[in-house]
Amino acid sequence: METLAKIEHYHPVYYSEWFKKRTGKSPQAYILDLRLQEAEHLLLSTRLSISRISEELGFENASSFTRWFVKHKGMAPNKYRFL
Repeated sequence: METLAKIEHYHPVYYSEWFKKRTGKSPQAYILDLRLQEAEHLLLSTRLSISRISEELGFENASSFTRWFVKHKGMAPNKYRFL
């Protein structure tokens, strides 16, 4: 958040409010949505392993990625892949 605010030359609190007014989401929620979209894309369009996808998306390990994905999509990434 601080890095994004610095790029725009705003205070982090102001930047967060400004961003939310324009997108309807907090910067954190927006980034999570982008990560989820990218996860879905990689799962459906590549044969990358779950571990590799988790690395690509910046997760520390495949377990944390899998927990996060289940929380947001309601199913494990390996099941989502075969929809």
